[in-house]
Amino acid sequence: MYLTDWSYLRAIAVTEHTSHKAYLAGELTLCKRINFWILPNQGWFEASLSLLSSPHFYNMVVLRSIWVWFSISALILLWAPMMGIVYLVDRDPGKYRTGRMFRRLGAAMTRANPLWQFVITGNFPANMRNPYLVISNHQSVADIPVLSLLPWDMKWVGKKSVFSLPILGWMMRLSRDIPVDRTSVRSRAKVFIDSKDRLKHGVSVFIFPEGTRSPDGRIQPFSDGPFSLAIKHGVPILPIALDGTFNALPKKSWKFRVKSDIKIHVLDPVDVAGLGLKAPELRDHVRRQIVEKVASWRHVDVADVDSLLSQVNETDQVYAKGSGV
Repeated sequence: MYLTDWSYLRAIAVTEHTSHKAYLAGELTLCKRINFWILPNQGWFEASLSLLSSPHFYNMVVLRSIWVWFSISALILLWAPMMGIVYLVDRDPGKYRTGRMFRRLGAAMTRANPLWQFVITGNFPANMRNPYLVISNHQSVADIPVLSLLPWDMKWVGKKSVFSLPILGWMMRLSRDIPVDRTSVRSRAKVFIDSKDRLKHGVSVFIFPEGTRSPDGRIQPFSDGPFSLAIKHGVPILPIALDGTFNALPKKSWKFRVKSDIKIHVLDPVDVAGLGLKAPELRDHVRRQIVEKVASWRHVDVADVDSLLSQVNETDQVYAKGSGV
């Protein structure tokens, strides 16, 4: 079979990580006038791998990635002076307008990538100046600009090293985002103080309770810290489920390879005072909602999404094998 002109090939790669199955699908578009051979009796999967390794596909990836990064760099340079002006006229002690301007940059960066398609669902809170502690799962560095599509400001808790980046780090400080050095007990304690200050001024705070990006697309354990903060200050939690960014920008790579269908769902707020739960119970309650939503998107069992359940299953299998069951 011979493919030419405008042809489309869907490659579905199925990989297995112990008991966990990650299903990755990407639609790969062949450019016009690029000829690509599929050998006789060659299946679609083998043909897809051949296409991925072809020089034509690699050249498209490189050129497209260069264009996207050029667009992102241009947006940052354009936004920097506007951020400075907004900061100077923003008299709000929470710097809400300044932060909102910065989130619009993230939204513009997301829209600049033709491979990132996104859908946002759920019910937005009526008044985001009644602050929330916003919680989401974390799949990729792409999560940050993607979640900036949400139409409100929230102060992000992020790695201290990111605040040292040229221009971008300066804009994060203007926005009053919150740096944290996870190796420092003092820095982690200061996050509670800074978060209290932002919440007091009517601005929500955003935290990834996993602490770092997922290594395999599954949702990792949540830390107790954010939930202790919510209980201590009586702030409701706004959970957000996110999926589709894991391969949007692979770790340690600058190339955008495949189309990413990104989904964001804003779940119902969790009234901390009304539930009367302790931090571990509240953590598990919120995490379960996010896991179930992501599993429904992927049409898989919850155990395929939840790293904790997968670990239990793996342990059971090892025990059963060792005991001869």
